[in-house]
Amino acid sequence: MKGRSAAAWLLVSILSIFFLGGSAVGGTLIRMQSVYPEKSYGPELLKVFAEKAKEYSGGEVEFKLFWPGQLVSAEEGLDALGKGMIEGLYAASIYYGGTIPEAKVEWLPFNWKDAKDAVEIYTKRGFLAKMREFAAKHDAYYLCPILVGSMGAMTKFPVSKIEDFKGKKIRATGVDGPIAQALGAAPVALVGPEAYTALKTGTIEGTIYPYYTIKTYKFHEVLDHIILPPTIPPHQLLFGSISRSGKSFPPKRGRPLRGLESRYWS
Repeated sequence: MKGRSAAAWLLVSILSIFFLGGSAVGGTLIRMQSVYPEKSYGPELLKVFAEKAKEYSGGEVEFKLFWPGQLVSAEEGLDALGKGMIEGLYAASIYYGGTIPEAKVEWLPFNWKDAKDAVEIYTKRGFLAKMREFAAKHDAYYLCPILVGSMGAMTKFPVSKIEDFKGKKIRATGVDGPIAQALGAAPVALVGPEAYTALKTGTIEGTIYPYYTIKTYKFHEVLDHIILPPTIPPHQLLFGSISRSGKSFPPKRGRPLRGLESRYWS
C-alpha cells in the first residue's frame, strides 16, 4: 500500500420523508433499504440510529433494516420510495441529484473543515433549515446530518501533480464528475458497491469515495494510493422515507421523532 490512510470523521446525512408507514406492535414500522453493505461504517451508524429512534419514541417507531438488493436496487431506491414499495432509503443523496438537485449542495468540495464545523454550519448557520426547505418541495422532511467520513481520490496510479490524472478513468458521481473532469480525468458513474469489481477488472483506475472504504470495501486489494487532502471533509448520506399519502411531516405517529437530531448528536 503506497498511500497513507487518512483519519476519517464519521458523518451521515439524514433526509427523511415521513409517511403513514406499516404497523409495528403499537406503533409504526419503517422498512429502511440501505444501498451500502451491512458492515460498512454508515450502516453501522444506521443501526445505532434505528435503536435510538425506537428508544426515543418509546417504542412507537421501529426501523427494520435491509441491505443491498434485498428489497430494491440502488438505482430504483428513490422511485421505490415514491411508489410505496419501501418506506425508507439509506443512500448517498447525490445519487438522486437529478430528482432533488439541491442535494448537490451538500457535496460541494470544501464545504466545511471538519465534523465540528459541519455541525455548526447545519445547526447555527441555517443550513439545516435550508435543506429542510428544499426537502419539503418533495414531500420530505430532512431530519439531521450525522457524521460518517471524509472523502477524496484513491487510485491505482501514483499522483504527484494534477497532470497525473489526465485521461484516467475515475469513478465519480454527481458533483464529483465535474471535479474529475477539471482534473483532466474521465469520470465514470458507478454506485459505490460496484467500484471494487470495476477497479479489479480495470474498467476504472480510481475512485472518489470515503477513505474508510479502503478497509470496509477492501479497496486496499485493488488500489495503491490515497490522495490527500480530501476534496470533501465530513460528507453526508441520504436517509429517507416517502409519503404515499402526500401528507406533510410529521404524521401523528411520526411525532415521537421530533427533536431526534439534537438528542442523537448529543
